[in-house]
Amino acid sequence: MAKRFVTTKVEIEGREETKVVELPTRNPEPWGDDASLHIVGRRDKRMDALEKVTGEAEFTADVQLPGMLHVALKRATIAAGRITTFDLGPALAIPGVRGALAMDDVQGIKLDGVQLFDRTIYYANQPIAAICADTMEIAERALRAIRVETEPLPHAIDAESALAENAPRVKPHGNMHRASPRVVVRGDLEAGLRDADVTVVREYRTPVALHSALEPHGAVAAWSGDRVTVWESTQGIFNTRGDIAEAFELPLSSVRVVKNYMGGGFGAKNGASFAAYTAVALSRKLRRPVRCIFDREGEQTDAGNRTATIQRVTLAARRDGTLVAISLDATIPLGIGGWLSSPARIYQEMYRCANVRTSETFVFTNTAAMASFRAPGHVEGAFGLESAMDVLARELAMDPLELRRRNYADHDQDKNRPYSAKHLDECYRLGAERFGWSLARSRTRDANARLRRGVGMASLSWGAGRTARLRHRTHQRRW
Repeated sequence: MAKRFVTTKVEIEGREETKVVELPTRNPEPWGDDASLHIVGRRDKRMDALEKVTGEAEFTADVQLPGMLHVALKRATIAAGRITTFDLGPALAIPGVRGALAMDDVQGIKLDGVQLFDRTIYYANQPIAAICADTMEIAERALRAIRVETEPLPHAIDAESALAENAPRVKPHGNMHRASPRVVVRGDLEAGLRDADVTVVREYRTPVALHSALEPHGAVAAWSGDRVTVWESTQGIFNTRGDIAEAFELPLSSVRVVKNYMGGGFGAKNGASFAAYTAVALSRKLRRPVRCIFDREGEQTDAGNRTATIQRVTLAARRDGTLVAISLDATIPLGIGGWLSSPARIYQEMYRCANVRTSETFVFTNTAAMASFRAPGHVEGAFGLESAMDVLARELAMDPLELRRRNYADHDQDKNRPYSAKHLDECYRLGAERFGWSLARSRTRDANARLRRGVGMASLSWGAGRTARLRHRTHQRRW
């Protein structure tokens, strides 16, 4: 069948990218309401269910290759500083130790902007060396033999301390990302605020969250001539292939990535991990297969996280509930690197409003880099916006569901074009009907009771999709 190519924009983890897509000249007809579907919408067994429940499924940590060596990582014990003494000799002298990896072995290879095994310390638990041995026990014993001395320096581990006057410099060029502040404006915010009958101002904070996948980051690498095969727990085999090829100056055809099963990723495994770079480098150096799997401490402290946020929110409305102004001033600590996960997007698109202004300041701190985490930015933004919408509903003495429906956005306001499909309003209707929303809200509650049961709802947008959730809330009063 002949093919054609089209250029389109796709949204990936909250940011737009231009892609060239190959399409057949004759596309299949879309399914209609009368389509005969044998799989979609029906219960069926997972194809890999038997392997998983019997333990036969092979994860990255299960890969066993002849002559395979094992890696243990030496990590920094300070949040910021530099290495003043570094001696691998005692560790390499231990029987069973086959080699080590330090900064000079991987010069120029960076992850989240940080040189692998850098002698400058940017965050606690940053890897500073890798030991490769016949067994993991020998490798871990050798870690304790490495002679390391460090000079601690002042550090900033949260956004407020990083932005404070005379704050220690997290990165050589400063503590703010070059895109800060990122400001997006639609309409005239000040005019909207002047026209408002009711205005609410609130500050919301969300904490750092860890992915905590059952399977930690890990990889096995084996070279054959000038080609390398990498087994990795990854959500993106092609991303990993591209990352490894670029780092080691290989053609894509010389890198093969295998992922049989993955025990969770949630966005943190979209590309080559520190473990993959380490395994590939050591395997090339020693010409033997190498296995590098993060321990649980490394997974929790150095494998990415959902960023914290500070959101200063202003909502303004007329007495009938019509939104006339939305404002967000947000501060987002990225850690030592990563990308700009934006809580602002939902403020710009969820509700119909002519006057919107969002400002985001992205800050570097002496903590591990952020990573994608299931709708990064949007979840945090939804918490701030929806919490403020509930406050506004109370100020207006209006049902919070009615407030949201009254400000329903029926088209993309920034691009001024209709959505290809949007059924959130119908979700509101059906959810309220099946949930018994009106009846639940009309019940009288004892304000003095220790345990009070109520109902609430919230909306969330992510990419091209939207969802609404209506939920029971149980509030326990603490005295």
